[in-house]
Amino acid sequence: MNITGRSVNGILTITIEGEIDESVSNNARARLETILEKNIYRCVVFDLSKVLFMDSTGIGIMLGRYKKLKGQKIPTYILNPSPYAERIFNATKLFDLMPKIYDKEIV
Repeated sequence: MNITGRSVNGILTITIEGEIDESVSNNARARLETILEKNIYRCVVFDLSKVLFMDSTGIGIMLGRYKKLKGQKIPTYILNPSPYAERIFNATKLFDLMPKIYDKEIV
């Protein structure tokens, strides 16, 4: 799994590649916290286009970041979810919390 962050004009895009499961959960949380603590952003976009697998641990990781950002009044979006990520987000209704967007049609 690889997690990178890039900020442009107050929009932080976090790209997650690979599998998000129990085996990478501690590293994923730590990496996300490091990226998120650098600045204050107008919004955060999670690019999930390269997610190959996500289990309940991955859902928990995403919900944890959502709750933290919501507490700071920072909107959160999901960009171009892979077919697997899209199925998980639809099944769990996470798109109700973090709306799906395409090609940075943001905000």
